[in-house]
Amino acid sequence: MEDANRGSSVEPKLEQHQLAHSYGLFDQLVQPVFVLSATIGLLYNNAAASAYAEKFVRHCSQPAFQKYFGGVSPSKDSFTFRHVQRVFSCSISVANTGDFVVILNDITPLKRELDKREDRIFFYEKVLNNVPVDLVIFNDEHKYLFVNRFAIKNDKVRKWIIGKDDFEYVKERNMPVEIAQRRRAYFDKCVTENSTVETEDETVGVGNNRKTTLRRFSPIHDKNGELLFILGFGIDITDRKIMETEIQYSERKYRELFFNNTVGVFTATILGGVITYNKEIERILDAIEVDRQYNIMSFLKDEDKKVISGTLKQKGRVVNFESPITTLLGESKTILLNMVIVDSPQEGRYILGTIIDVTEQVLTRLELESSEARYRSIFEGSLDIIITIGNDANVSFHSFSFSSVLGYENSLLINAPIAEFLTEESVVKFNAVFEEVLKGEYMRDVELEFIHCDGSILVLEGSISPSPNIDGRIGGQAFFRDITLKREQERSIKRSLAEKEMLLKEVHHRVKNNLTVIYSLLEMASMNSDNEAFKQVFASSQSRVRSMAMVHENLYQTNVFSELDIVAYSNQLFKEISAIYNLDHKSVFFSTTNDLILIDIDHAITIGLILNELIINFYKYVYPVTVSPALSLSYGQTEFLDEKSGNLKHRITLICQDNGPGLDPSRVDTGSGIGMLLLQLLSKQLKATITRVSDNGFNFTMVWNSTHK
Repeated sequence: MEDANRGSSVEPKLEQHQLAHSYGLFDQLVQPVFVLSATIGLLYNNAAASAYAEKFVRHCSQPAFQKYFGGVSPSKDSFTFRHVQRVFSCSISVANTGDFVVILNDITPLKRELDKREDRIFFYEKVLNNVPVDLVIFNDEHKYLFVNRFAIKNDKVRKWIIGKDDFEYVKERNMPVEIAQRRRAYFDKCVTENSTVETEDETVGVGNNRKTTLRRFSPIHDKNGELLFILGFGIDITDRKIMETEIQYSERKYRELFFNNTVGVFTATILGGVITYNKEIERILDAIEVDRQYNIMSFLKDEDKKVISGTLKQKGRVVNFESPITTLLGESKTILLNMVIVDSPQEGRYILGTIIDVTEQVLTRLELESSEARYRSIFEGSLDIIITIGNDANVSFHSFSFSSVLGYENSLLINAPIAEFLTEESVVKFNAVFEEVLKGEYMRDVELEFIHCDGSILVLEGSISPSPNIDGRIGGQAFFRDITLKREQERSIKRSLAEKEMLLKEVHHRVKNNLTVIYSLLEMASMNSDNEAFKQVFASSQSRVRSMAMVHENLYQTNVFSELDIVAYSNQLFKEISAIYNLDHKSVFFSTTNDLILIDIDHAITIGLILNELIINFYKYVYPVTVSPALSLSYGQTEFLDEKSGNLKHRITLICQDNGPGLDPSRVDTGSGIGMLLLQLLSKQLKATITRVSDNGFNFTMVWNSTHK
């Protein structure tokens, strides 16, 4: 063959003398050496090649093998030669004569390792890619050996990450380094403690969607207990988290759920016999060591075994199958089982499965369902109206009493705007109240008018408090009570009270008119008499009648029938008596208290008569003989604790002071005269104490207990 026809895989040419000299050297080599002619005839082989010579020449003579000697660049597989169970790689040199020197290198161990690696790749790609969870395999240095398509959907990223760790991954993906640090910490703990480590990861994806993943790092050992690799599981528990939130909401925040999940990994024969397993299987099954011949499905009930076997035969997998089991210690547990049939060229058909202990979750779910049923029975049986209002002001839930009171069917109330059942005035009121509720305010004493299905108006009173809905937005929780009958009774009582007030006002008005008639009769009698003594008697009588009439006049004019403003009454009475005596009240320096002092109606007439006597005495004995007459009526009020009743009461003090000559000393203590006699009698009616002092004018002090509250 010409030199130009030599392939690129052929070594440089050897000179003829060099080739002859090399035969002696070839005999010393442990590698098989062949010298072939240009026509692929055997010219020479050393002792190491004797066993392969005939087969090697026969293979080289085949057309497919000729490409090594014709200038065609062979592929990697074309350099190998197999004999029995051994594999050799071929190295070819060319002599100037056109002969070929072929040296064989035994690559049997390397080839076997490559075959095992290809089997593992097949297992990863064809089997683990079909496990319906996020599944990754690490070596003991936290380098990725495999990532299935559920963990990373992008094929380019999945290929790129092999041989890299989480720190390189988060850097490539522009993710927080804390994620890699957290995962590495759990990974190191798994390797150091040689046990399964569990954690929950919450990530934010596209569209700000939050995803919660339960991650587990589990060491996987061979039959001799040697660490093969670290198996990482990632289970999407977002839906489960949402379900827990919904349960918590329906329970009115009954309590928080703590999610504590364990995962066991095993492989088994098609019939269920255990092949390999991790320590979580032992923990779940309460076994110190699981017998290799033990059937993994022996823990299950017979009916569950039938279902699982049938599903495996039909679909080749079992996903999230929940089943009760009895452990080796006789303990009852509930597990979540995942199984898939794997076909491996090396291992044959077997089952790869995971077991999750969900006993606590099942017990919690049953307890919550029972509790929810109890609360729902209370909710539905409540006589009060309970309404759950969404953020959009629609009725999202209500108690039976709501539909019962309004007369509507449940289908017409649910998801309907609550405004549809309110009067126009109440719609405005509700919108204002609900706006405050959405701000987080608790609104009490809310009164709304609802429309019954027959068109009648019902009055409901209650409160609306802010409450989060399932979607997390703020809505309202309303508690109402039907007060329609109560409002009707109140209106009836108000009408009755108005009628009574009208009648009482009319009584006071007529009493005042009658006293005015008496006053007028006395005035006529006084006008027809020429006797001054009689005129004085008539004037005194007129003032007393007028003082009583003024009490009734004040009561019906102010529409307050239980109390009297004694300060205002005193001012008015002073002016009235001044007019009776035809005197200018402005010529007297009259003063009284500015504070508001109220006395009860039972004492009003008596106190009015006492004030009348004091003012008349002033005009009789002070005004005529004093240059600048002055009269002061001051009031004071204090509280005290009544020892008998234990209640607070009021004590009122009246002080009357003038600047006249005072009483005759001989009459101060005896109190002779009709005026003083009236003062004593009237003060006894009040159970009051009085003090009279005649020093720099006349001083009269009276103290009594008021029943006014």
